Amino acid sequence: MSSFDFTQASSWGGKPVATSFAEVEDRVKVSLEGVVLRVSTVKVGGVDAFLVLLRDAVPAGGQGATGSGASPASGSGSAGRTARGTLEIDLLFLGRATINGISEGVRCHVEGTARFERGRMVAWNPLYRIEPGRIEPGRG
Repeated sequence: MSSFDFTQASSWGGKPVATSFAEVEDRVKVSLEGVVLRVSTVKVGGVDAFLVLLRDAVPAGGQGATGSGASPASGSGSAGRTARGTLEIDLLFLGRATINGISEGVRCHVEGTARFERGRMVAWNPLYRIEPGRIEPGRG
């Protein structure tokens, strides 16, 4: 396992770094902590990819990671906003069928560049760190 530090910079490439889900915009660097709601393996261009739905642990309104949303693999929408000010972001790890330690309820910190694709915010191959503590899906 490699060690790294998440960015402490307030801007990247002339744009602010989004450090909360409400600040996420297309093509902006994100440094976010959230809770894994769903995981699945999907095909992207014929290659396995590990798809993780990360949700803000405490979004505005206080619903937390217990809200309902369609599975990203189903392609049928999402809870909350999907463009600027998203409550969720898909993490796509190309070439990986799974990642040990990442499962539903796990708290995770990620850093990467957000892209708006097919109606959802996605970060491809972000840096990640599993954080202590776990939230059971369906509980606050």
